[in-house]
Amino acid sequence: MSAAAKARSYCAIAVLAGFVGFVAACEPAPQATIVEGIAPVECVGIPEATCREVVAGARGNAAPGTFPVTIRAVCTQAACTAASGDAQVDVQYSDGRRETYNMGWAGPAMPGDGPAVPEPGLTVEPICQGVPAVQCREMAIGATGGGPEGLRLLSIVVVCSSPPCTATSGDGDTVATYEDGTRLTSGWSYRN
Repeated sequence: MSAAAKARSYCAIAVLAGFVGFVAACEPAPQATIVEGIAPVECVGIPEATCREVVAGARGNAAPGTFPVTIRAVCTQAACTAASGDAQVDVQYSDGRRETYNMGWAGPAMPGDGPAVPEPGLTVEPICQGVPAVQCREMAIGATGGGPEGLRLLSIVVVCSSPPCTATSGDGDTVATYEDGTRLTSGWSYRN
């Protein structure tokens, strides 16, 4: 190859590299929250407190003897805040099971207002997966009785098992997890 041809090749590579760098600079990198101390977790565009709720839900949905291997939640609207948001969640479990679902939330209107207050009869705010809020709370309240005496309830996850669950009908499971690791699962169905 002649010296002129080599120079043209290097120039083309430099222009292409510059173009790629320019395009990369135009695309903002998604903001991700990584929760430390557990399986790889990536929450893109989601507040840290909501990300921690996603992790609690994934742990609550793990089959006995299994655990989440990876958790990824991505905001699916223009902006997710502590006040409101929608996200797609993908969880891979140690037994190979993969779970994908959409979730939405509403929380305090202003930072510092504190966490949402659980319904009377609930000591934790339920995590609702594919279940309307009113029905989710009803199923969560129904699942709190019969747990280990004297143990604190860590999480309640209410999951629609036959989508779609609507305000008028649904089938699913509620998983209550206690501080000693005990998990109680109860199935439910409603038709209004």
